[in-house]
Amino acid sequence: MQNAELQRVRSDLELERTRYFNLYELAPVGYCTVSQAGLIVQANLSAANLLGVHRGEMIRKPLSAYMQREGGDMFYLLCKRLMATGQAQSIDVPMVKRDGMQILVHLTATMLKDASGDKLMLVVLSDITERQQLEALRTKKEAAESANQAKSRFLAAASHDLRQPTHAMGMFVARLAALSHQPEAQQLVNYLAQAVSDLQEMLDALFDVSQLETEPLQLKVAPLSVNRLFGQMHNSFAAAAARKGLRLRFRPSPAWVQSDPVLLHRILLNLISNAIRYTRQGGVLVACRPSGNPGQARIEVWDTGIGIAAQHHERIFDEYFQVENLERDRTKGLGLGLSIVDRTCRLLNHPLSMQSIPGRGTRFSLTLPLAQDQSPVQQDPVTGVAPDDTLDGMRLLVIEDDDLGRQAVTSVLEAWGCAVTATDGVQAACRQMQPDRIPDVIISDYRLRDGSNGIEAIRLLREKAGQPIAACLISGDADARLRQLAQDEGLVLLQKPVRPAKLRQLLRHLHHNTLPQAYM
Repeated sequence: MQNAELQRVRSDLELERTRYFNLYELAPVGYCTVSQAGLIVQANLSAANLLGVHRGEMIRKPLSAYMQREGGDMFYLLCKRLMATGQAQSIDVPMVKRDGMQILVHLTATMLKDASGDKLMLVVLSDITERQQLEALRTKKEAAESANQAKSRFLAAASHDLRQPTHAMGMFVARLAALSHQPEAQQLVNYLAQAVSDLQEMLDALFDVSQLETEPLQLKVAPLSVNRLFGQMHNSFAAAAARKGLRLRFRPSPAWVQSDPVLLHRILLNLISNAIRYTRQGGVLVACRPSGNPGQARIEVWDTGIGIAAQHHERIFDEYFQVENLERDRTKGLGLGLSIVDRTCRLLNHPLSMQSIPGRGTRFSLTLPLAQDQSPVQQDPVTGVAPDDTLDGMRLLVIEDDDLGRQAVTSVLEAWGCAVTATDGVQAACRQMQPDRIPDVIISDYRLRDGSNGIEAIRLLREKAGQPIAACLISGDADARLRQLAQDEGLVLLQKPVRPAKLRQLLRHLHHNTLPQAYM
């Protein structure tokens, strides 16, 4: 019986030894048994493969021999701590393979004893080089994204402060241009007006980009009449095309499409503006055609301009990229227009495509869903008959807390023949609101002193007057939520810097109660 029990114990020990051997040898991580002197006593195949050596070469060789100098120092300190405390120790240590390749290894050491009671170390080696590289890439990506977001936040935060003086400058230049000058002075005024216009366009593009990057835009998708949309675009660009001697055509279409009116308007503004800018002769055609897919239509912008070479087709949607503008000619913009178009199309899920032949022209195509629930189709003409252009005698109440901006707007309005009462806040405006001096239109900045705002001011003034006075907001804030607040209140929001021509047109419509869809 004693022999049988002894045999059974030996069998169990052999089984445990075999199990340990298999775990040690076949483990997916490197195992090394290391003496107190730091010499390798045993090593499994994974440890040899990790270091790129034959296993036999490792025996009785210092483990630190496979480490860089700082790694060897780190391992020496780990061994001292392990022997002193008996508690498992871990470090990430740089090691070197036989071929000289550097790797980062996570090393864990525990203490055990051999049959004679001598202390040994069981060292586990795991290659974490790839993980470290991924972590480094992730850190760089996060840093790049953080820097990009910081740039966008800066642009958004600077929006109001930059727009304010630019708005005033534009108004003063418009007033200056309306005065009579000697030929030389008139030429200087024209140059100044062009410089201000270029500055305003560049600021608009920069703030459009910052808004797309920093604000989670809330899409307001609705059925849109293509004819009405084309009418708005014609009114915006007819004069610019005529100045260049270009033919600008909008092909009438009875179609209705489903999109966000504000964002679609922005897309077409950029595409048509680019088409006119890069076309020297011929013209620009804007049309709506059936798509190859049922329930969809394509809005296309054709030009006979300089075209785009094939090697640039992929890059034209990059920020600040412009073909043949290495000198950064400001009259060619900043190279943000197509980037804004591309981002906005992806936001709306409107596929965008382009075809171009150098020297012959370019076509941009925008695919949109047709509206299922259409309002009654109105036969909107491409150009409408504007109300009487005169503003003589129109009574206006202006609320603007910026002194320079208030003086600039007042100067322009008075030059148009308006009777202007200008105030710097809500209380001053209320004092001016008398039964015999109720204005025809209120123009208010959104941000006012003492934490009040233009929407509250207009609401209060209407209550005081006892009637719904026509009104509009002007603001330097590039915030989609503000536009929505204005729409909810039934107000038009003009973004600073305001073009004098656009302000004049809006005042005509407000005074005659003929506000077009383009302003809503």
